[in-house]
Amino acid sequence: LVPQLRPPLLSSGGLSGLLLATIPSGYFLGRTLAAWLLDSAWSWREISPRAAVAFAATALASGLLAYVAIVRDRLAREAKARARIQQLATESELRFLQAQLEPHMLFNTLANLRSLVEVDPLKSQVMIDSMIAYFRGALDSTRRGQDATLECEFALLAAYLDIMKIRMGARLTVELKLPEALRHSRLPSMLLQPLLENAIKHGVEPKVGAVAIQVEASQAEHGFCVTVADTGVGLNQFKAASASSSGYGLSHVRERLHVRYGSAASLELTDNLPHGARATVKVNA
Repeated sequence: LVPQLRPPLLSSGGLSGLLLATIPSGYFLGRTLAAWLLDSAWSWREISPRAAVAFAATALASGLLAYVAIVRDRLAREAKARARIQQLATESELRFLQAQLEPHMLFNTLANLRSLVEVDPLKSQVMIDSMIAYFRGALDSTRRGQDATLECEFALLAAYLDIMKIRMGARLTVELKLPEALRHSRLPSMLLQPLLENAIKHGVEPKVGAVAIQVEASQAEHGFCVTVADTGVGLNQFKAASASSSGYGLSHVRERLHVRYGSAASLELTDNLPHGARATVKVNA
């Protein structure tokens, strides 16, 4: 994809030509106007050496200023084009990773569903309903493009966690908190999904015994925060495991935040005391 940028009103060459034409014409027009106001005779053929030097100095200074303006304009347009290309590349990578993520998620869940049909048909029906909700939400998110509301993102996470609760059994408890005031706040589409997947894969699943996951959105001073917290194996093991794994991970989340918000957003990993890890996305509106 090639970014379509609005062409400037004047090209660099056109601006240079315009300046070269206006500088001498402005000089002679100003001298003629001054002579008329002062009621003194003046002819362009009677330019003194001193006036010629002044004219040349003015033309040189104006030419240098024009050159600086042209270079700055060109650099600004190139920077804008690079930023747009980076954004398109990031979104294209997201769609590619989504295309990889969904079959992987589907195969693992279908394998679990196959055994569940014989053991507990009613629970298998619940899993099928959750799968339908999750994949429909993921498909809508892909089609929707760059941004999604927190309400849509939390609905997708809820469907995903419903599947995980059936797969992991009673040892997993989940909690999602989305204040009414933040339901229409927006984030890059499926930004929270890898945070939740990392919490399950690298924090919750390796731990023996009962575990919990909490996803909470909260109002901040200049925007909002979304936190994915788990009571898994802890931050050190979480970081080591997530850093060694390839795929749709934390580095991609940070990259998408940087492309979308610049320095106005961040992703922080902290301890979830007394045990576990906490990933927090902060966005300044």
